[in-house]
Amino acid sequence: MSLFSFSKNKEEKAQLNAIDEHFAVISFSPDGIILEANQNFLNTLGYTENEVLGKHHKIFCDKKYITTSEYAEFWNNLARGISQINEFERIRKDGSSIWIQASYTPVKNASGKVTRVVKFAQDITESKKVVDAVKKAINLAKTGIVKQTI
Repeated sequence: MSLFSFSKNKEEKAQLNAIDEHFAVISFSPDGIILEANQNFLNTLGYTENEVLGKHHKIFCDKKYITTSEYAEFWNNLARGISQINEFERIRKDGSSIWIQASYTPVKNASGKVTRVVKFAQDITESKKVVDAVKKAINLAKTGIVKQTI
């Protein structure tokens, strides 16, 4: 092994450690079955590894949403290799809502077939609440209902 290869491997390992430390990461089969999840993901959603491995992604979603054509298309697109990057509302184990900024990224083998989907996510629930509160205040102000309180 050359020194360059060793340095490159150390850098790649450091990058992977940084991702693991700061993002909730989970991987799925192309049809949505959970293959693995890092501790940040498990902590964020309130599950243990044994509670999620082998289950379908739908355990993190609203029951109404998982029956929609939108949800089916979401997984069909991923299986075809089309990334899904957006803000998503998901459901924690305790039933509470969580908002995430996430990238669902298809991983392909050498022949171009999607072999898994990796999701990198961050919890944006608190900032989403602030934005929603500001929007509500603006809408109330537009209608003249807002009263000044000190």
